[in-house]
Amino acid sequence: MVITEVEEIAARPAALLVEIELPAFDCVDDMRGNGRDKTLDASRAGAEQYARTREFYPKHGYVEEARIRRFYGPDNNKVVYWKLLAL
Repeated sequence: MVITEVEEIAARPAALLVEIELPAFDCVDDMRGNGRDKTLDASRAGAEQYARTREFYPKHGYVEEARIRRFYGPDNNKVVYWKLLAL
């Protein structure tokens, strides 16, 4: 059985997060000394059916930064997560 990269990432979502964050860390060295922090953000739907998806981000160092009410619908806020990359 051949496992594709997409299947592997779907099975291990943290692997996808690493693929996104590593290139950002490469840029951090370039930003030292200029007074700017390097941050990442992600947004997810706030409907109850996506609760499990939203639990993923705090487990990986993201904090909830904002909720935009009724963004996707009457009972579906937009939840924005934020992470500071360590310098």
